[in-house]
Amino acid sequence: MLIYYFIEAKNTADQVSFLTITASIAVMKSLLKIKENLQTDQSNNNLNKFDVGAKSSLKIKWPNDILISDKKVSGILSEMSADMDYIKYAVIGIGINVNQEFFPEEIEGIATSLRLEYQQTIARNKLLENVLESFEEYYNLLLAGREQELLEIWKDNLAIIGEEVTIYSDDNLYYGRVQDISDQGELILLDDANRIYKFWAGDVTLRKRQI
Repeated sequence: MLIYYFIEAKNTADQVSFLTITASIAVMKSLLKIKENLQTDQSNNNLNKFDVGAKSSLKIKWPNDILISDKKVSGILSEMSADMDYIKYAVIGIGINVNQEFFPEEIEGIATSLRLEYQQTIARNKLLENVLESFEEYYNLLLAGREQELLEIWKDNLAIIGEEVTIYSDDNLYYGRVQDISDQGELILLDDANRIYKFWAGDVTLRKRQI
């Protein structure tokens, strides 16, 4: 399932990274809500807290993927047009693997779907409704200038801070430990030579720990 948002609003240019952050939180919340509804057959009215037990295998992979049991179930891409001070418009594309039961051999070990993970066929219209409602709520936080609140929710669900990782960015490989996420959503990496790097984007994989 593909979802596209077209946003035409005068967000300030320094809020660009928070559009992807906002979308990531909204998608994760929606997938969690779908799971809770399947388990309880009741709507969860608490949109501000994630249940830790229910989301144990659900997490955000920095910067723009959603994982279930360490397999990709959703990806998010944002494009925008801006001048020096304001975003003219932004398009956010969200792809979610909903009811797929089979994947090509080259990705079957790293991709999954809601159908495979939740063992039930998912109503796409209900999922779309959940995504739109969640995005509207968190986007309103962004419009209200509550970026740090969004950032804290996002960081709480990244499960990457403190981990040793490999980052592929701009045709280069970097190795080190994730120190933190900056106030603008950048990943802060400390490499083995104690050098600090900041990344806006990149392909991140966890490094195997030596035993």
